[in-house]
Amino acid sequence: MVKIKFSNEEEISFEIVRTFVLEMLKEKEFNQFPYAIDSFKGNVEFTGGMQHKLRDKFLLIVHEILWELIIQRVITPGSDSDNINLPKFRVTDYGKKVLACGEFIPHDPTNYLQKYSQAVGTPDSVAFEYLKESLRNFNSGCYLSATMMLGIASERMFLTLCDALLRSLSSPKEEKQFRAILDRISLVAKLDFVRKKIEYLMSQKGNNFPQIQITNLVGVFEFIRVQRNDIGHPQDKLQKPERDDVYVNLRIFPQYCKTLEEIKNYLKSNKV
Repeated sequence: MVKIKFSNEEEISFEIVRTFVLEMLKEKEFNQFPYAIDSFKGNVEFTGGMQHKLRDKFLLIVHEILWELIIQRVITPGSDSDNINLPKFRVTDYGKKVLACGEFIPHDPTNYLQKYSQAVGTPDSVAFEYLKESLRNFNSGCYLSATMMLGIASERMFLTLCDALLRSLSSPKEEKQFRAILDRISLVAKLDFVRKKIEYLMSQKGNNFPQIQITNLVGVFEFIRVQRNDIGHPQDKLQKPERDDVYVNLRIFPQYCKTLEEIKNYLKSNKV
């Protein structure tokens, strides 16, 4: 059973309740808009301030979050064909997928970003800001913007890997070659150099290079990059990303970044 502490801190309390509501939906603890705090008896501890005001505030936030989830199509009015209206609601097929995904739920941005920071270690501050903006856009239904922001975050993370690789190169010839590539606009040339170097390092025995799936790493970067490029330039037939496309990209992005950080940490302490 989910249990939380609720206080009068405006921003923190809202995010805590959002996570709480999603957890309650996972556990199938409620299926209608609550009109009394008794619906959550034993689940919420109110701390500080006047208790009755805190209880009222908590219920209002729950209602606000449930309406957000309706707009995002995680839940929908009505429990069945005999009860098709509010206050009853049910989890949609998409919502069931969201609730079953475990970590990194884009609909819970605060928890997502906390787990992202834990997985990555010390996240790059620039990429982190673009990721936050992507999550905000996703939850507002702005999927074009969310894709663009995530693409920039992905590119930023890749460029930090390029910088780490440049610093770790032991061959002056390779360093000069890669520096010239980095000075060019093309990301494809940068990606090709990095991919070949990683594949070489992975082929060498006994160097303790991280065990990664290079095809997955390159595939994720290319997938996000191409989507971003497709929408980043004016065109007659714009390919608009669907909600599910952006959802999947946000779900796989943390593992992509974690893999990059593992490689960067190796490069910081090893000449290659």
